[in-house]
This record gives sequence, structure tokens and C-alpha cells, in this order.
Amino acid sequence: MKRILLIIIFALLTVAAGAQIEINTAEDFLAIGNDARSLKGNYILKSDITVDNLTPVGAVGKPFLGVFNGDGHTITIAGFGEIDAPVANLKTTQEIPAVETCVIGLFGMIGRRASVQNLKVEGEINIEFPLEGNLIAGGIAGLNYGNILYCVSAVNINAVAGSGGDCIAGGITGLNQGLARHCYSTGNVRTEKGYNGYAGGIAGLNEHDAGIIQFSYSTGNISTVAQDESGYAGGIAGCNVSGGLIEVAVAMNGSIKADAAKGNFTGRITGANHGRAGALFSRKDIDLTAETVPLPDNRQHDYSNMQQEGWWAGSTRLINFAFGGSLRNPWVWNAADKSPALFWEGSESVTAGLQDARQQRATHTPAAVDTKEITTVEELAAIAADDFSLRMNYVLMNDLTVENWIPIGGEGANYRFTGSFDGNGHTITVNGIQPGATTSKGIIAFTNVGLFREIGKSGVVKNLRIAGDISYNSGVRSLHAGAVAGTNSGKILSCISTCNINVEGGKITTGRSFLTGMMGGAINAVFLFEHGAYTGGIVGINVGTVEDCYSSANVSITGGEGMKSAGGIAGGNGSSDGGIISRCITAGTIIASGDKGNRFAGGIAGMNCPNRGLVENCIALNDKLECIGKIRGVNFSISAKSNNAQGVLGDNVGVGSGMNYSTGKIAHCYYRKDMSVYCESDEEDKKDRNEGNAKGKGMEGKPVDIGDVQNVEWWTANPDRKFSFPLNGDSQWIWNDQYQCPVLVWELSEN
Repeated sequence: MKRILLIIIFALLTVAAGAQIEINTAEDFLAIGNDARSLKGNYILKSDITVDNLTPVGAVGKPFLGVFNGDGHTITIAGFGEIDAPVANLKTTQEIPAVETCVIGLFGMIGRRASVQNLKVEGEINIEFPLEGNLIAGGIAGLNYGNILYCVSAVNINAVAGSGGDCIAGGITGLNQGLARHCYSTGNVRTEKGYNGYAGGIAGLNEHDAGIIQFSYSTGNISTVAQDESGYAGGIAGCNVSGGLIEVAVAMNGSIKADAAKGNFTGRITGANHGRAGALFSRKDIDLTAETVPLPDNRQHDYSNMQQEGWWAGSTRLINFAFGGSLRNPWVWNAADKSPALFWEGSESVTAGLQDARQQRATHTPAAVDTKEITTVEELAAIAADDFSLRMNYVLMNDLTVENWIPIGGEGANYRFTGSFDGNGHTITVNGIQPGATTSKGIIAFTNVGLFREIGKSGVVKNLRIAGDISYNSGVRSLHAGAVAGTNSGKILSCISTCNINVEGGKITTGRSFLTGMMGGAINAVFLFEHGAYTGGIVGINVGTVEDCYSSANVSITGGEGMKSAGGIAGGNGSSDGGIISRCITAGTIIASGDKGNRFAGGIAGMNCPNRGLVENCIALNDKLECIGKIRGVNFSISAKSNNAQGVLGDNVGVGSGMNYSTGKIAHCYYRKDMSVYCESDEEDKKDRNEGNAKGKGMEGKPVDIGDVQNVEWWTANPDRKFSFPLNGDSQWIWNDQYQCPVLVWELSEN
């Protein structure tokens, strides 16, 4: 009985701790900072209030650790009362002077995991720190280590520091080492005196990997005057340092100025940037003290255009200010102010705001921006604009033809596509391709060629047809070439290739070096793809998933040194981290030729490599496979021939370091019985290896008559085969009587 009573008491205490505490008056708000327990509470503001004699809620050493939901209401700051004693030696990655620090805002300090949301703050912060030390001020919070979400600041800030310290001020937060997302500021921000000055529309100083500003904009005038050293002023942040991230941000400020004793650093987005930034936009006519270091990702636009709803929803600019009136898509258009507003503005509460926004959406639906629509070649190319755009979601709205295409992606750690691209049943025709960027991993250099350079682990490309022709000479690099992507670490789903691929291998200049299977960019030390050219109808090298795809493309590799591996779906499949090809069909001619290095040709994959390389439920209907040329160099496979062509796979072996070998896996695969398979070997090589022309090891699949597969019963009426290829409305495939073959479901619809 005692145990049951304790459980009940604990349950009641838990409910009480999580219950919302209503804030109806200024006194209720000020009481939040009375003790440590109140600073951990869960609060909801029930009406607009004005706070005079404000003591900021939370301070360094006793931060606000709870949840404050403004519920769409406004707090007006009418003046400050007693300020907590300054904190000595506040530590930041920017190494502001180790002197006393005063923190000012509606909240002094928001701690980690704490949240302030759905709130508007108005009024004035006029503060002069009389002591020698730092002053940090923000409209919502002086210091933010937690989360500021869906907030508006209309606070004008004039912060004057004492001698010997820095002065840091931002419209939303002074110093940000937390998350500020879906916020905007319309107030003016000014810092004076101090050793260094930092002034920004959202944050004075954004720093550390945890310091993130996203989906935010500012409109006020920004200025800083530093009497001893440097001044930093920016429309979004005065300074972005130590891994701080600013992305999807718009600076609409009238002026941004710096006047310092030794150095003035001003910029439309940030005065100085030593962090991460992408998808940035600014007003072209900002009255700006000479921009110190313009950010390459910042696009300047006419202010008149920025005052139109269509500009914010335009798919070519990748702004992604998600209109829709929901917590996920929180923005609506304010026609009176000609700017975006948050869904709750003008409503009695957040709930009412959501209802109002839903009603607005029912009568007026702006262009969707959560998923960007691709209608032109320029919009397609813009996917590669920056790191942020490579992480977004896209849908193709019509067929496109690209000439001399530059594959989507670039150089550097974040050049992979990690968003989603829905072809929506449309076709991209590639007529020629430009030289790709070379990516280096240690002594290894390789080039990825395709519509995408590389699809990262979280990337998805689906429902897309690639047509046309890709011809490429790799020069001295290793090459991965495929119609959809050079390398895939993510997912390629329900895609078609009719794009013929003809590549020429390069010269190996680094001795015997090897290229690993790509795992989101990491080097895989378990299995190594040898230097050379790997090309497939869908992807060059696959270490992710290729599922429900087919290719009728002709694929060929000629010349060059090193490995030459060609496959109907992938040139190479597998790494110790994965590599799956499932429910795929191929046709067309596959050729690997050249006098140096090993050659492999396979109807599905040229090589299926380590213990986690899997090819299952696939059928190769190719008319011809060829491996041609003299053999020179060393073959690192276990027992495969140096020239190896096979209906499903050219080579099904593992290649490892030292003597640690492993084999890939093939399950329930078939190949066309009358497929023409031709291998040519050098007589001297035959003698040295006691090997003649090879057609594989005979274990990679079962032969089937081409006439049999032209009947739907072959695909559906033989459960004993364990060949899982469902042809119904619940799968990706459906039978086409006209062509007597399976087709993807989306081929029979308009999109």
C-alpha cells in the first residue's frame, strides 16, 4: 500500500511540474526570476503586458531553464529596475575581455534546453554600463544557449559599454550559442564605446557549433562605435565565429555602419565570418560602410522585389521561408507591411493564429516552398548553389534538356546531395557533360560524373528518367560515372536510364593506390575499389540502395589504366558499409575494353564487392557483354579471371587489404540465356595464369529464355523461384501488355 501511495504522489508531482503556469500581469512575469525552482517552470502568457522596472529573467549562473510560450502576445519593455550584479570572467569562444559582464534583455540568459517561443517584445533598451566591463544586450535575451523560436523583436537597443570591455547587442539576442529559428527583428541596434563593438539585426555575436540562426530576417538600422579596437556590424550578426551557422537569412536593413578606432568590419549579413553560412539574401541598396569580406553565398536583390510575396516564395532563390500557417510552415504574408509575418500575429493566441492561417491558406495558397519546384534548367542548376540548397527537397514539374551539364555538387566536405529530388515522372535529357570537380581523399583523386556528382547518405533521388548521352574522358583521375550519379551513398528509387554512357579511363600516376567505397565521404578501410573507371547505367559506384530501377542504356569504358568495370545498373556495388541493388532490370550493350588493367562487364554490376554488397531479385536482359584487350597489371580478386563477363555480374569477389578477403552476395537473379558474351585475353596472360576466356564462375544467376520473360506469368506465377518482383498497384511495378514487360507505375500517369 505504501508503494502504491508513493507512486500516486510521484505521478501527481510530475503532472504539477509539467502543468503550464499562466502569466497575466507584469508582476506574474517578474516573479519567474524569484528562485531556482521558478526558473525551471512551464509558462504561458495569456495577455499583452507592459513591464516597467524590469529585472531580466535569468542571469549567468542562474539562467532561465524552463519553457516560456508567449502564445502570440506582446511584452513591452518600459524601463529597467535593478540589474543583477555583473558576472566576472564570462567565457566565450570569442574571448571577450575577462572583466565583469552585464547581461540585459527581457531574459538575461536562456539556458541550454530552455525555450522561449511565440512571443513579441516591444519597447526600448537604453543601457549604459558604468563599470569597466562587457555589456551584452538583446531584445529577447542577452545570452541565448537554448531555443528562441517564432519570436519577434521590435525593440530599439542603444547599449553603451564601460571602458575596457566589449559591447555586444542583437535584435533577438546579444550573444547566441543556441538556436534562433523563425524569428525577425525590426528594431534599430546600436553599440557604443567598449573595447570592441558587435551589433547585429538578430545577434551581436553568433558563435560555436551550437550557435545557429535560421529562417530569420531583420529590417532595422545597425551601427557600432568602438573606442579602443574594432567594430563589427551586420544585418544578421555582427560577427559569426567558431563554427556558428547562419542559413536562410535575409537582411533588409536600411543602413549598417561601423566607426571604430582601429578596424571597421561591416557586411550585409555579418561583419566578419569565421563560421558556416549559406542561402543568404540581402537588400542591394543598404547604406553600408565598405563591405569588408562579402560572403560568396549572399545574393543581393532590389528592395522593391523583396516587398513582394512572390519574391519570398520564389523557387529559384531557395529562400525557404515556409508559408503555410503551421508550426512547420510558420510564415504568412503581411500585405500592410509588405513583409513576412508569423502565423500567430494579429490573433488572440497561437491556437487562433493557426486557425486564421489555415483559413487564409484555404483562400490563398502561395507557391509551396517546403519542397521547391523545378521548372527550368537554371532552377535545376541552382540546386548546387550552396551547402544549404544541396540539403533541400525538390520536385521536377516538367521535362528538361541540359547541354554540357555540370553535375550537381561541388568540391569540399559538403558537396554531396543530401536532400530529396522527386522527378515526378518527368525526364531530364543530358546532352554532353562538362569536366567534373576532382575530389581528393589522401593520395586518391577521383571524379564523379552524372546528373548528380554524389548522393550522400540521407539523399534520395526518385521517379526520374535520364535520357541523352554522356561521353567523358577522365584524364588522369579515377572515374565514377552514371546517368543519375557518379557515386550513391543514399537511395535511388524508381528511376530509369536510357542515357548512353561512353567514358575513357585515365592514366594512373600514383602507383598502386586504391579508392574505397564511399560512405558519406568517409574512407572505408575494409574494401577498396582499385583506381580506374567504374560506370553504370544508373550509378558509377553504389554503396547505398538502388531499388526498383531499370536501364536500357548502352554502357562502355575504353582505354586508360587501372580497373575498368561496367554494369547495366552500377559499375561497382558494395562496401563494408552496404551496397544494395534490388528489383532492377537492364538491357543494352555493356563493354569494358583496354590494354591495361582488369576489365569487368556485368548485366547488373561490373563488380559486386565486399561482404555487404548485395544484388537481389534482378534480371539482366542485355543483348551483349564484352571484355576486350590485353592484360597488364595485377588482379586482386580471389578467383575471377582478369577478363570477366557474366550475365549478372562481371566479378563477384571481395578485395581487401592483406589477406582479408570476403565475397559479395547474389540472390534470386536471372540473365538472358541468349546473351552474347565475349571475352578476349592476351595469350601470354593465359599462360601465366592458366586461364582462358571467361564467362564468370557460373554462380551469379540463372539463365532464362527471352520469350518466357515476355509473359506476365513468368514474373508472378512461380513462387518456388523466390523471385520477388510484384506487379500490382501496391508496388512500384505494373505489367505493360503493349511492350510485354514490367514498367514503373508512374510511367502510366502524367506525373
